[in-house]
Order: sequence, then structure tokens, then C-alpha cells
Amino acid sequence: MKEKFTPNAQRVLAVAYELSEQMGQSYIGTEHLLIALTQCDGVAKDILLQNGTEEEKLLELAKQLIVLGGGEEPDGQDSFSPVARKVLLQSEQEANACGERLAGTEHILLALLKERMCLAVRLLNTLEVNVQKVFTDAVLLMG
Repeated sequence: MKEKFTPNAQRVLAVAYELSEQMGQSYIGTEHLLIALTQCDGVAKDILLQNGTEEEKLLELAKQLIVLGGGEEPDGQDSFSPVARKVLLQSEQEANACGERLAGTEHILLALLKERMCLAVRLLNTLEVNVQKVFTDAVLLMG
């Protein structure tokens, strides 16, 4: 899977894996991808920070929600939850639609935001981040 992503996006996947381990999860969910996007260099980090996403608050809220049983469970195929896997596949399609061979952090972010009911979007909404503006900013930056 990694070969379909830019180096920055590959770093996001690695950090998401590390986060899931640190948080004691057996899966990588959309919440891990979102937090990793705020920690790794790339277009997505810039967009999220410009729109008021605070990494520490995001991480704290994610930990609270996961403790309450709000995480996404894997389906046995790999360590990604079904929704996270769908986001990653969609990010590849987003990149292809833009004429790019590799998916970048911006494509992961865009695909993540399209999954309106996923934990990552719920986290952004809870933190009162304007998800529609983040989406629009991502689309505009991609051209």
C-alpha cells in the first residue's frame, strides 16, 4: 500500500501506526490518521492548522472517545479499520483524479473529510473546526 503514497503521506501512515500503539489500540482508525496529519509535514497539516485544529486538544479528545468505546475496529484484513482503509483507497482515487500518481497528505485529508460519520470528522466537529472550510481549502489548494 505504501508505494501509492508520497513520502510525507507514508510518514502519516507510520505515525498513525505509532499513535495507535501508544494509545493501546489494535487498529489504525481515522482518528489516528487525522492526528498524524497534524503531526507530519505536508499540505494537510498546513490546512488543518490554519483552520484552528490544535494537535494537543485533538489527541486528548481522541483518547477520551476511544476509552468510551468510540473507536473503529479492524475487520481482520490488516491493522486499518474498514473506514480508515476506505479513506486510504479514496485518497488514491483523489490523487488519480488530479492527475497525480501518488496520494499526498492533502488527498488523505480530502478523503477523510468525505467520510462524514467517521471518528476523525466527529473529532473536528467537537473541536468546532469548520469542516466545510477545511474541505474547501483542500480542494482549492489541489487546484
